[in-house]
Amino acid sequence: MTISFAFIISLNHLKSSLCDVFCREKLEDNFKAKRERLKGFNRYAKEFHKRKERIHREKLDRIQREKINLLKNNDVEGYLRMVQVSLVLLYFDLLVF
Repeated sequence: MTISFAFIISLNHLKSSLCDVFCREKLEDNFKAKRERLKGFNRYAKEFHKRKERIHREKLDRIQREKINLLKNNDVEGYLRMVQVSLVLLYFDLLVF
């Protein structure tokens, strides 16, 4: 039985096409796994920033309420002190955000 050159070439072509299909599937699986990992990380990062912004907003609201209460009580020195505190916090928040 003789094996023709064309038969050997067709076997090599079949082998390379099977390798291409296998490699492509493996790459797709790796890409899907990476995308799922990134989804989890993005969700974590988004929640972290939401939490950070909420804490920042609550801090500013608390200072604002204290300033209003000090004005109601005619405590000018306390009000000026709270204004100074809020300016310092805003300055540092601008550096962080």
